[in-house]
Formats: sequence, structure tokens, C-alpha cells
Amino acid sequence: MGYSINELPESERPIEKLLEEGIENLTESELIALIIQTGLHGKNAKDIGKSIINKYSLEELGKASLDDIKDFRGIDNVKAAQIVSAFELAKRSEEYEKKEIKSSGEAKKLFRDTMSDLEQEELHAAYIAPNNKVISLEKIFKGSLKNLAVNKRDIVRKGLENNASAVILAHNHPMGDSNPTDKDVETTKIIGDSLKQFQMELLDHIIVGDNSSISMRERKLI
Repeated sequence: MGYSINELPESERPIEKLLEEGIENLTESELIALIIQTGLHGKNAKDIGKSIINKYSLEELGKASLDDIKDFRGIDNVKAAQIVSAFELAKRSEEYEKKEIKSSGEAKKLFRDTMSDLEQEELHAAYIAPNNKVISLEKIFKGSLKNLAVNKRDIVRKGLENNASAVILAHNHPMGDSNPTDKDVETTKIIGDSLKQFQMELLDHIIVGDNSSISMRERKLI
């Protein structure tokens, strides 16, 4: 039976290092250890992580198949799937940040892919460069849009941090109806006015429902 990285001395546990020093200070093998969590008799998760990194560069590992990763002793279907999934998420994140948004249709697709399955209401924002490329995708908050006073400051602050020239907002309606409410329209106007004070334009506000999404720009509500 495998044993967990929690059985390592506290000073050698990747989770402890992450909490004390930050994730950027973990080695690549320690990051893999956190993904797979357990090793096998005589070989802990960190040892397995080292074996993988010794054979593959990160670029090679990102392209490796499930079968390639399962070749390592101690890696079963589940652990191989966890590693592949982590790289796929990173790849998708990088692809999103390279996207160039030229239309409301592209903005709807961007957020529909990431927000359609959320069970609770969330507000997300894409920060846009002058060349229309996405600089960053951010989750602003989870919960009702009633917390506007705090959240509009967060939206502006993150825009300034990203040196954005424009912002696209998106939030989901977990009950399924993507039509904007009066509160959505009011909130959008207030946020747009706040961004304008800092030379940022609110390009659109996308509302994502179960099977559809709408653009408030297309509805002429912005």
C-alpha cells in the first residue's frame, strides 16, 4: 500500500513548504507530489515526482499521454489522470490569456466555457489590453451582486494591476435564465462608470445561463 506525503517529516512536506514559503518556491517534483499525494512502499510521492522530472522536462510532461505517465512505478490510472488534468488546466488557462476578443460572440464563448456549470452565482472579469488580447481572467467574487460597494473597487483595482485598457464582465444565473435583471443592468452601469474614471472601458457584460448566454452590449444595455 502507498504512503502519504503526510507521513514525511514536517520539514519535508510540500504542503508545509507551500504554506510557509509560497507555491512559487516548490520544486517541480514537489508540485507533482502534491498532485498525486501518495507513493508506494519504499517510495514516497516526492520520490515519484523526482523520477518523473528526471525523465521528462515540463514541456515533455505536458505532452505525455496517460500511458507514458503510467510507466512510472507507483502511478496508476487515477494519478496519471490527475497529472494530465493539471497540465490541461494550465494549457487552457494559457490559451485563454492569449485570446483576442473581437466580438460579443467571442466574449460569450470565453465565459460560457468556464461558467456554465457553476452551482453558485459568481462574477468574473476579463482584463483586456489595447490590442484586444486577454491579459488576465479573474474571479471577482462568489455570491450575490448585492455586494457592489466592495466588488466595484476590486474590479477597478485588478484592472489597474493588470494595466488593462478595458474589461469584460461575466456572471452566471445558476437557475438557468440568462436574461438580465434590473439589478444586473443597474450594477453594470455603476461598474462601467467606476472604470471610466480610471480610463478603462467596460466592453461588455456577459450573463451565462444553463444553455445560453447573452451579451448586454448586443442588447444595447451598455
